[in-house]
Amino acid sequence: MEECMPRNGKEGLIYGGVICALTCICMATMSISIHMGGVSREAIVTSLKAFPLVFIIAMILELFIVGKIAGKLVNVFSSPTDSFNAHILFKTFFTVIGMSVIMTIVGGSFIKWVQYGSH
Repeated sequence: MEECMPRNGKEGLIYGGVICALTCICMATMSISIHMGGVSREAIVTSLKAFPLVFIIAMILELFIVGKIAGKLVNVFSSPTDSFNAHILFKTFFTVIGMSVIMTIVGGSFIKWVQYGSH
């Protein structure tokens, strides 16, 4: 099964959007909270300010880099006879891991940018 998930462009947009939104919210809040010394109202507000730009970047990275790598890894770690649910699980796992790694790297550069813009 070459293309296990998503099955069409609409599903791809929804899938990528959900994965990116969750990754952006979690990783940005975690990174900013660590940088600011813990979870606080200011850290949450800062992460919400960073969300739109980080989300756009994450969608681009998921579409052109992480999604393609995750698809190839699904083909390596599963066979065409595996269930559709197995393919979804692998695709989600590899996408979340890849996005978490990339957004940890990318997210650190936005912390200073968002804080600079908020003062």
